[in-house]
Amino acid sequence: MPSILDSRTVAAATTVTNILQGSKFEFMGTNAAILVYSCFGANTPAAGDILMDVTFGSGIVGDTLAVPLEPRSTTNPGEGPDRQSQLIASGVAAAGDRLQIKLQNTDAAATHDVRTLVEIRPL
Repeated sequence: MPSILDSRTVAAATTVTNILQGSKFEFMGTNAAILVYSCFGANTPAAGDILMDVTFGSGIVGDTLAVPLEPRSTTNPGEGPDRQSQLIASGVAAAGDRLQIKLQNTDAAATHDVRTLVEIRPL
């Protein structure tokens, strides 16, 4: 089962068009179930600061989904996303579909660290 773990800093008031752009898994080689997990954190994060759009080919799987805050951990900061509680979107992509995950930072003042895990389960 292929997996992609993307960790990036999204600058204040900016958008990342596709975090999978250039990945070997951007275009599906076979039909697959896709699961997208994500979380974010920063010095002073607020719920709703990071929004995510998810599309598989021409199908919209999620539109302006609020990415949850990372659970604070004093022993392992930055360890998310958690597969048990931070599933953002899931669906089936067909062979040839382009996976696109867009991130938007709605916070006009702060950058945020966003971690996204994409699991690809061939059918």
